[in-house]
Amino acid sequence: MSARVACVCVHTLALQTLLRDRPAWRRAPVALVDEERPDAPLTALNTAAWRAGLTPGIRLGAARNLVPTLRAAAVPDARVADAVRALADALRTCAPGVEPDARAGVFTVDASGLGRLHRDARAWALTVRRAVLDAGFAGSVVVGFDRRTARAIALHTRRVVVARTWHDELAVAAAVPLDALGLPRAALSALDALGLRTLGDLWTLPRETVHHRFGPAVGDARAWPEREPSLPVQPDLPRAPERTVIEVDPPDDDVTRLLFALRGALHLLTARLASHGEAIAAVHLDLALDDRTHALHRIEPASATRDVALLIDLLRLRLTEQHLSAPVREAVVTVEPAALRGEQLHLFAHERLRDPHAVARAVARVRAAFGDASVSRPALRDAHLPEARFTWEPWKPLPTKRTTPLAPCEVPLMRRIVAPPREVSPHELRTLRPVEQREALAVPEPTDARDPLDAPWLQRAPVNDASHDAWNGVAPTRVEGAWWHRTVERDYYYAETRDGALWWVFFDRARGRWFQQGVVD
Repeated sequence: MSARVACVCVHTLALQTLLRDRPAWRRAPVALVDEERPDAPLTALNTAAWRAGLTPGIRLGAARNLVPTLRAAAVPDARVADAVRALADALRTCAPGVEPDARAGVFTVDASGLGRLHRDARAWALTVRRAVLDAGFAGSVVVGFDRRTARAIALHTRRVVVARTWHDELAVAAAVPLDALGLPRAALSALDALGLRTLGDLWTLPRETVHHRFGPAVGDARAWPEREPSLPVQPDLPRAPERTVIEVDPPDDDVTRLLFALRGALHLLTARLASHGEAIAAVHLDLALDDRTHALHRIEPASATRDVALLIDLLRLRLTEQHLSAPVREAVVTVEPAALRGEQLHLFAHERLRDPHAVARAVARVRAAFGDASVSRPALRDAHLPEARFTWEPWKPLPTKRTTPLAPCEVPLMRRIVAPPREVSPHELRTLRPVEQREALAVPEPTDARDPLDAPWLQRAPVNDASHDAWNGVAPTRVEGAWWHRTVERDYYYAETRDGALWWVFFDRARGRWFQQGVVD
C-alpha cells in the first residue's frame, strides 16, 4: 500500500457521541439541538426520528408535539473533543499518521507503507472500520490516492470503499453530489440552475472559467482530476506528558522538605513547557513510600499556568491534609501540557482592578485541600417538578464572559430551592403579600416576559376567577401533570414577606395546602 491515503468519516459525530453517552436512547427517536429550549431547531436526527417524519430545522417544541417519544439533548463541545481524541487514538492503532478534522468528523490517515502488515488495502480498511466500531462509533472508510477525492467519497458514502487505481477513484467520486462537499450556498444554487449536481457534472466545465464564475472553493474541486499535488497528511501526534523523577535519599516524610524538592522539579518541567509555548494544566504526583505502597495525587489549578508558587501552594494544601503511612523514597511528577490563552499573555494584566479568576483559584484551593468531590454545582435535568429539575455534579470552571448579551427581558434570576417543599402555616400565609410576576422579576416589556416555569414537559391550564385561582387579584402560574405517577396541580405565586424577602410559593390544589418552593435572590 505505497502512496495511499484513507479518509474515515464519522457522520453526525455529535449525535453519535450523544447516543454513545446514553445507550438507552438508541431505539427511540433522538434529535440533537444546540440548546434545550422549546424554540431550538433540530440540527441532527437518528434513523428512528427520520422514520417518524421529523426533519432538521423543526423547533423542538413542535417536534415533541408531533413525536411525543422524541429524546433531545445538546452535546457540549468538550464531549465532542473527547470523542475526537478517542477516535484518533483508535485509528493510531492502525496507522501512526492521523489528521483529525473535528468540525466535519473526518479523519485523514496516511496509509502508505503498511503493505507488509496487511494482506491488501481492503483488509486494512476493514481493520480501520473495526477499530472505529470498537470505539463506539460508525463511519465510512475510503482508501484512495488523493485526500480530496477520498474525503468527498467518505462524506457521501456509509460503507468501505477501496479504489484500486486513480481512475477508479475518480469514477466513484464523480457520482458524489455537490451539496455533500460543503460548498457555498450561492455557488450550489448557481450550479443547480445549470443542471450541475454531481462532481462529474462539475468536471465537464472548462477549468479556466469555473474559478472566476463560482469562486475558489468550486474552482479547487474542478481541478481535482488534474491530480495536482495536494497537501500531505498533517498528523496530529499526541503530546506525551512531561515527567521527572525525584529520588528521596534517605526516605523522608517531612512536607516542607518534600515541597522544596517538588519546587525544583516543577521549575524544570515549566521550563520545558515554556519552550513549546505551553503551561501546566494539571500535576500528577506519585509518591512511592518506604512500605512499598503508593500515594497518588492530582492537582488542577483554576487555569493553565506557569506559576510554580501557585502549584506549590496547592500541593502544600493537599499534602498537609493527607497522612503518609511511611516515608517517601521516590516521587514521580507528571504534568499535563496546555496552550496558554490569549488573555494570559496580556501585557498589562497586572493593572486590572478586579481579577475575574479569583473565584476559580479559590475553588482550586478548596479542591486541593479536601479532594475533587468537595466542590460541586447544580445542573439542570429533565424532570416535572421544580425541586427535581436539578442535580449536583462535580464543579467545572465557568465561562468568565457571557457569549451573548442579555436581552432587555432576560433578567438574571436566582432561586434557592427548598427540597422537599416546606408547608406554609396559616399564620405565615397571612403575613405574605402576593406580587405580580412583572413586579417580582422587574421585566420591562410585558410582551417579552418569559415564564420562569417555561419548560416543554410542563403543561399549562387556564386560570379563571374561581376559588384559589387568584390570590388577592394576582393570577398564578399553574402547573399540571405527573398523571402517570400522581396528580399534581399547583398554582405558583411570588410573595413578599414583612422583612422584604421574596418567596416562591404554591398552592397544592390536590391537598388544599400551601407550600414554600424556594427563595428568590
